[in-house]
Amino acid sequence: MIALIALLAVAAAAGYLAVHGKEYVYRIPEQVLRERLSARLPITKTYLILFQVTLDHPRISLEDGSDRVDAGIDVAINLRVDNAIKRLVGSLDFSGGIRYSQDTGEFFLTEPIIQRVKIEGLPDRYIDISKKLLAGALRDFIASHSVYSLSTTDATELGIRLALKRVIVKDHELVVTLGV
Repeated sequence: MIALIALLAVAAAAGYLAVHGKEYVYRIPEQVLRERLSARLPITKTYLILFQVTLDHPRISLEDGSDRVDAGIDVAINLRVDNAIKRLVGSLDFSGGIRYSQDTGEFFLTEPIIQRVKIEGLPDRYIDISKKLLAGALRDFIASHSVYSLSTTDATELGIRLALKRVIVKDHELVVTLGV
């Protein structure tokens, strides 16, 4: 029994030394991010009984030198006005940082900054609440839907828990550096 414990300790130490100090760089093209988000949409959620928000058709733009992902998404709002439902469509443009979950090996957009909201035909009295609801819908979506996952078939990725070191955009790819 003691020999088995000693063998496991030696194997764990050898594994740690094999990856300690190393960095792993992942290059994720714009198109892959767009496809990953598109596969999870559309998504619809009801807020305050009056609003039903649908998010669909994501857009991704990676600008060289940035550590954020520029994105946009089409929105549809079903709004209950005077006992009738009115459907309004528009778009939401934002940027987000990248968060890495060591537990799941997934990358998520985080800390969204909304740059533009445009909803055609939205009554003035609903503009502020609609922006808040759309911001909430966006935060809910990006918190629970990853934009990329590391392969679970790579033994290296399975054997270690990496920490996010750097994120930068280069040549329209998200360049993510992980390490121990």
